[in-house]
Amino acid sequence: MSRTTRSAAAVVGICAIAWAMRVLPVYRTERPLEDAAQGILLGEAYSDAQFGAIKDQLTASPPGPFSASGSINNAVVRLSLLEHELQVANGSNSPDLQELERALEAALAKSPASSFLWLAQCWIKHLRAGVASYDLQLLNMSYRTGPNEAWIALKRNPLALSAFPTLPEKLAEQALSEFAGLVRSGLYADAAKILAGSGWPVRDKLLGRLAQVPEGDRRQFAHALEAKNLEGVAVPGVEERPRRPF
Repeated sequence: MSRTTRSAAAVVGICAIAWAMRVLPVYRTERPLEDAAQGILLGEAYSDAQFGAIKDQLTASPPGPFSASGSINNAVVRLSLLEHELQVANGSNSPDLQELERALEAALAKSPASSFLWLAQCWIKHLRAGVASYDLQLLNMSYRTGPNEAWIALKRNPLALSAFPTLPEKLAEQALSEFAGLVRSGLYADAAKILAGSGWPVRDKLLGRLAQVPEGDRRQFAHALEAKNLEGVAVPGVEERPRRPF
Protein backbone atom coordinates (compact mmCIF):
# COMPACT_ATOMS: atom_id res chain seq x y z
CA MET A 1 0.00 0.00 0.00
CA SER A 2 1.45 3.37 -1.02
CA ARG A 3 1.89 6.29 1.32
CA THR A 4 -0.87 8.17 -0.52
CA THR A 5 -3.26 5.25 -0.16
CA ARG A 6 -2.46 4.91 3.56
CA SER A 7 -3.00 8.63 4.07
CA ALA A 8 -6.34 8.53 2.28
CA ALA A 9 -7.42 5.52 4.35
CA ALA A 10 -6.44 7.32 7.54
CA VAL A 11 -8.44 10.40 6.57
CA VAL A 12 -11.48 8.23 5.81
CA GLY A 13 -11.10 6.47 9.15
CA ILE A 14 -10.83 9.74 11.05
CA CYS A 15 -13.91 11.09 9.26
CA ALA A 16 -15.86 7.93 10.07
CA ILE A 17 -14.95 8.19 13.75
CA ALA A 18 -15.88 11.89 13.83
CA TRP A 19 -19.19 11.14 12.13
CA ALA A 20 -19.99 8.38 14.63
CA MET A 21 -19.10 10.63 17.58
CA ARG A 22 -21.48 13.25 16.25
CA VAL A 23 -24.34 11.03 15.10
CA LEU A 24 -24.56 8.39 17.83
CA PRO A 25 -25.44 10.82 20.67
CA VAL A 26 -28.14 12.32 18.43
CA TYR A 27 -29.47 8.84 17.66
CA ARG A 28 -29.61 7.94 21.36
CA THR A 29 -31.48 11.17 22.08
CA GLU A 30 -33.94 10.81 19.23
CA ARG A 31 -34.76 7.08 19.35
CA PRO A 32 -37.07 7.24 22.40
CA LEU A 33 -38.84 10.24 20.88
CA GLU A 34 -39.24 8.38 17.59
CA ASP A 35 -40.90 5.40 19.27
CA ALA A 36 -43.30 7.61 21.23
CA ALA A 37 -44.10 9.85 18.25
CA GLN A 38 -44.85 6.91 15.97
CA GLY A 39 -47.22 5.46 18.54
CA ILE A 40 -48.98 8.80 18.90
CA LEU A 41 -49.34 9.27 15.15
CA LEU A 42 -50.71 5.74 14.79
CA GLY A 43 -53.44 6.61 17.26
CA GLU A 44 -52.27 4.40 20.12
CA ALA A 45 -53.98 5.13 23.43
CA TYR A 46 -51.70 6.04 26.32
CA SER A 47 -52.56 5.92 30.01
CA ASP A 48 -51.78 8.71 32.48
CA ALA A 49 -48.83 6.67 33.70
CA GLN A 50 -47.48 6.24 30.18
CA PHE A 51 -47.81 9.96 29.47
CA GLY A 52 -45.99 10.59 32.75
CA ALA A 53 -43.17 8.29 31.70
CA ILE A 54 -42.91 10.00 28.30
CA LYS A 55 -42.77 13.40 29.98
CA ASP A 56 -40.04 12.23 32.38
CA GLN A 57 -38.09 10.81 29.45
CA LEU A 58 -38.43 14.06 27.53
CA THR A 59 -37.30 16.09 30.54
CA ALA A 60 -34.28 13.88 31.10
CA SER A 61 -33.20 13.93 27.45
CA PRO A 62 -30.67 16.49 26.20
CA PRO A 63 -32.30 19.45 24.41
CA GLY A 64 -30.78 18.57 21.04
CA PRO A 65 -29.57 19.10 18.43
CA PHE A 66 -32.17 17.14 16.47
CA SER A 67 -32.26 15.94 12.90
CA ALA A 68 -35.21 16.98 10.71
CA SER A 69 -37.19 13.86 11.63
CA GLY A 70 -36.11 14.17 15.25
CA SER A 71 -37.39 17.74 15.38
CA ILE A 72 -40.79 16.60 14.10
CA ASN A 73 -40.90 13.75 16.64
CA ASN A 74 -39.99 16.17 19.43
CA ALA A 75 -42.83 18.48 18.40
CA VAL A 76 -45.32 15.60 18.08
CA VAL A 77 -44.53 14.29 21.54
CA ARG A 78 -44.70 17.72 23.17
CA LEU A 79 -47.97 18.48 21.40
CA SER A 80 -49.53 15.21 22.55
CA LEU A 81 -48.41 15.86 26.13
CA LEU A 82 -50.03 19.28 26.02
CA GLU A 83 -53.30 17.85 24.67
CA HIS A 84 -53.29 15.29 27.47
CA GLU A 85 -52.60 17.91 30.13
CA LEU A 86 -55.46 20.07 28.83
CA GLN A 87 -57.84 17.10 28.95
CA VAL A 88 -56.81 16.16 32.47
CA ALA A 89 -57.11 19.76 33.66
CA ASN A 90 -60.40 20.25 31.74
CA GLY A 91 -59.02 23.53 30.42
CA SER A 92 -58.82 25.01 33.92
CA ASN A 93 -55.09 25.78 33.82
CA SER A 94 -53.17 27.97 31.41
CA PRO A 95 -50.51 25.73 29.83
CA ASP A 96 -46.89 26.73 29.39
CA LEU A 97 -46.54 26.88 25.63
CA GLN A 98 -43.00 28.23 25.29
CA GLU A 99 -41.19 24.88 24.98
CA LEU A 100 -43.71 23.59 22.47
CA GLU A 101 -43.56 26.79 20.44
CA ARG A 102 -39.78 26.54 20.28
CA ALA A 103 -40.04 22.89 19.26
CA LEU A 104 -42.50 23.74 16.48
CA GLU A 105 -40.39 26.60 15.18
CA ALA A 106 -37.29 24.40 15.13
CA ALA A 107 -39.15 21.60 13.35
CA LEU A 108 -40.67 23.94 10.76
CA ALA A 109 -37.25 25.46 10.05
CA LYS A 110 -36.04 21.99 9.03
CA SER A 111 -39.31 20.65 7.56
CA PRO A 112 -41.28 23.58 6.07
CA ALA A 113 -43.36 21.19 3.94
CA SER A 114 -44.90 19.45 6.97
CA SER A 115 -48.66 20.04 6.92
CA PHE A 116 -48.96 18.72 10.46
CA LEU A 117 -46.49 21.28 11.86
CA TRP A 118 -48.31 24.21 10.24
CA LEU A 119 -51.58 22.96 11.71
CA ALA A 120 -50.02 22.51 15.15
CA GLN A 121 -48.61 26.03 15.08
CA CYS A 122 -52.05 27.36 14.10
CA TRP A 123 -53.63 25.61 17.09
CA ILE A 124 -50.92 26.76 19.52
CA LYS A 125 -51.29 30.39 18.46
CA HIS A 126 -55.02 30.03 19.03
CA LEU A 127 -54.40 28.73 22.56
CA ARG A 128 -52.04 31.58 23.33
CA ALA A 129 -54.42 34.24 21.98
CA GLY A 130 -57.37 32.78 23.87
CA VAL A 131 -59.89 33.93 21.28
CA ALA A 132 -62.33 32.09 19.05
CA SER A 133 -60.30 32.57 15.89
CA TYR A 134 -57.29 31.07 14.17
CA ASP A 135 -54.33 32.29 12.14
CA LEU A 136 -55.76 31.59 8.70
CA GLN A 137 -52.37 31.93 7.02
CA LEU A 138 -51.07 29.01 9.07
CA LEU A 139 -54.22 27.01 8.36
CA ASN A 140 -53.82 27.76 4.65
CA MET A 141 -50.21 26.54 4.76
CA SER A 142 -51.38 23.27 6.30
CA TYR A 143 -53.82 22.75 3.43
CA ARG A 144 -51.24 23.74 0.82
CA THR A 145 -48.56 21.35 2.08
CA GLY A 146 -50.84 18.37 2.84
CA PRO A 147 -54.32 18.65 1.33
CA ASN A 148 -55.09 14.92 1.22
CA GLU A 149 -53.57 13.37 4.34
CA ALA A 150 -56.39 11.70 6.29
CA TRP A 151 -54.62 11.57 9.66
CA ILE A 152 -54.02 15.31 9.48
CA ALA A 153 -57.54 15.98 8.21
CA LEU A 154 -58.98 14.33 11.32
CA LYS A 155 -57.41 17.11 13.40
CA ARG A 156 -57.62 19.91 10.85
CA ASN A 157 -61.24 19.57 9.76
CA PRO A 158 -62.79 20.23 13.21
CA LEU A 159 -60.50 23.23 13.62
CA ALA A 160 -61.37 24.63 10.20
CA LEU A 161 -65.11 24.11 10.69
CA SER A 162 -65.03 25.82 14.08
CA ALA A 163 -63.71 28.91 12.27
CA PHE A 164 -65.94 28.45 9.21
CA PRO A 165 -67.67 31.88 9.35
CA THR A 166 -64.26 33.60 9.10
CA LEU A 167 -62.80 31.41 6.35
CA PRO A 168 -62.19 32.91 2.91
CA GLU A 169 -63.95 31.13 0.06
CA LYS A 170 -61.03 28.89 -0.90
CA LEU A 171 -60.42 27.65 2.64
CA ALA A 172 -64.14 27.12 3.21
CA GLU A 173 -64.29 25.02 0.05
CA GLN A 174 -61.31 22.96 1.20
CA ALA A 175 -62.90 22.33 4.60
CA LEU A 176 -66.14 21.09 3.04
CA SER A 177 -64.34 18.89 0.53
CA GLU A 178 -62.09 17.55 3.28
CA PHE A 179 -65.12 16.41 5.29
CA ALA A 180 -66.49 14.54 2.28
CA GLY A 181 -63.05 13.01 1.83
CA LEU A 182 -63.14 11.61 5.36
CA VAL A 183 -66.42 9.86 4.61
CA ARG A 184 -65.08 8.61 1.27
CA SER A 185 -62.02 7.24 3.11
CA GLY A 186 -64.21 5.13 5.39
CA LEU A 187 -63.69 7.25 8.53
CA TYR A 188 -67.41 7.21 9.27
CA ALA A 189 -67.35 7.44 13.07
CA ASP A 190 -64.80 10.27 12.99
CA ALA A 191 -66.81 12.19 10.39
CA ALA A 192 -70.00 11.69 12.42
CA LYS A 193 -68.25 13.08 15.49
CA ILE A 194 -67.09 16.12 13.52
CA LEU A 195 -70.59 16.74 12.13
CA ALA A 196 -72.12 16.55 15.60
CA GLY A 197 -69.40 18.81 16.99
CA SER A 198 -67.75 21.79 15.32
CA GLY A 199 -69.50 21.01 12.01
CA TRP A 200 -73.03 21.25 13.41
CA PRO A 201 -73.59 24.94 12.52
CA VAL A 202 -72.80 24.14 8.87
CA ARG A 203 -74.28 20.62 8.78
CA ASP A 204 -76.42 21.33 5.72
CA LYS A 205 -73.36 22.34 3.71
CA LEU A 206 -71.42 19.29 4.91
CA LEU A 207 -74.24 16.87 4.15
CA GLY A 208 -74.76 18.44 0.74
CA ARG A 209 -71.15 17.61 -0.17
CA LEU A 210 -71.85 13.92 0.37
CA ALA A 211 -74.06 13.69 -2.73
CA GLN A 212 -70.96 12.83 -4.81
CA VAL A 213 -69.66 10.26 -2.33
CA PRO A 214 -70.27 6.58 -3.26
CA GLU A 215 -73.58 5.25 -1.99
CA GLY A 216 -71.97 2.56 0.14
CA ASP A 217 -69.95 5.16 2.02
CA ARG A 218 -73.02 7.35 2.49
CA ARG A 219 -74.98 4.46 3.97
CA GLN A 220 -72.17 3.55 6.34
CA PHE A 221 -71.89 7.18 7.41
CA ALA A 222 -75.67 7.37 7.97
CA HIS A 223 -75.38 4.29 10.17
CA ALA A 224 -72.62 5.98 12.21
CA LEU A 225 -74.85 9.06 12.62
CA GLU A 226 -77.66 6.98 14.10
CA ALA A 227 -75.64 6.48 17.27
CA LYS A 228 -75.52 10.27 17.73
CA ASN A 229 -79.34 10.57 18.00
CA LEU A 230 -79.32 13.76 15.96
CA GLU A 231 -82.60 15.32 14.88
CA GLY A 232 -83.24 16.53 11.35
CA VAL A 233 -80.14 15.00 9.78
CA ALA A 234 -80.59 13.34 6.40
CA VAL A 235 -77.70 11.94 4.36
CA PRO A 236 -78.31 12.54 0.62
CA GLY A 237 -79.71 9.49 -1.11
CA VAL A 238 -80.13 7.49 2.10
CA GLU A 239 -83.59 6.94 3.52
CA GLU A 240 -83.84 7.70 7.22
CA ARG A 241 -84.65 4.62 9.23
CA PRO A 242 -87.77 4.87 11.42
CA ARG A 243 -86.91 5.31 15.07
CA ARG A 244 -87.78 2.52 17.44
CA PRO A 245 -90.67 3.30 19.82
CA PHE A 246 -88.64 2.01 22.78
